[in-house]
This record gives sequence, structure tokens and C-alpha cells, in this order.
Amino acid sequence: MKNFNERYQSVFEIVCRCLGDNWQINLLDDDGYRIKITSNQFMGFSIHAREDKNRFSIMGSFDSRIHRGEIYSCTVSKDRNPVHIADDIKRKIITFAQNEIREAKESEAKAKEKKEQDLIVKNMLSRLFTMHSSWQSGVIGSFNSANGLDGTIRKTSSGYKIEIDRLSLDNLIKLAGMITMCERG
Repeated sequence: MKNFNERYQSVFEIVCRCLGDNWQINLLDDDGYRIKITSNQFMGFSIHAREDKNRFSIMGSFDSRIHRGEIYSCTVSKDRNPVHIADDIKRKIITFAQNEIREAKESEAKAKEKKEQDLIVKNMLSRLFTMHSSWQSGVIGSFNSANGLDGTIRKTSSGYKIEIDRLSLDNLIKLAGMITMCERG
């Protein structure tokens, strides 16, 4: 028995030609249960077609680990003319592709900027004490200072959080005094 890809690849080749803009079946995506359609004019955006309840379920979205955007979809009958399938894809999915690509690129740029800022902060802190990388989410790093104190520095949605271990009573009071002098950022 043929899988979805083998049965309907010829249909979606016609759909791709009707879509224009250099849309084509992505043969690198080797999945027998769906067909992936991409275009070099819509970099990062892909359309996936699969069979669902005896119809074509077609979904389009931007492929990214960082950006969680919209997933645009439509369902069409498997008996439908490929030209009409292409028209539905244009109207219900491709219409939103450029906007989704722009939003994804903005999200990725913000994430890159945030990562660079975290590296700068970690570099500045490493000049004050020994920093160690951490696998934990949101943790910039762990530190050890020459005076025997160690701890963890985290980035939160409201700023930075520092946890300090091995504080003596005197150091705790000094730190509390220093905190009262800090301005709220």
C-alpha cells in the first residue's frame, strides 16, 4: 500500500505550480505521512499537507525554535481540483506568510540581542569573581569569590536575581545596607 506522500505528490506538484513564487515540494523532508512545501521567496515559512478524516489538512507556519507564531490552516476535499486547492492555500495561508516572517525575524533578533546582553553581563561579572556556566534555564551562571562566598545569578522577567551562599551575619548586614542604597532599576 502506498503512503500519503506517494499517493498525492503529483497532486501537490500541480498545486505548487499554481501557487507560483517558486513553491515546491521539499524532498529533503522524508516523511511518508505528510508533504512539506517551501519557497525560497518565503524563507523559513513552510506549508505541510497531510490526510485527516479523508480530507487534506493543510497548515502553514514559520519554522523556528524561538518564535511561536500563528499556524494558519485549511482543509479541502481530496477530490478537489489542484487549482482550487492552490487558491485556498493562497487565500487562507500564504496571505499571512510575509507578516509571520517579519514577526519571526523580529523575535529572533530580540532573542539574539538578549543572548548577547547576557554574555556581556557574564563577562563583566567574571572580572569580579570566578563564573561557571549552568545548564539551568534562566541562570546566567554560578560564581565563587575569593572570600569564600558562592552563589547563583539568574535573569528573571523583572530583572536579575542573586542567591548568595555562606554569608556570615556581618556580611549579611553589610549586604542589606548596600541593598538599601541601590536604586530600583
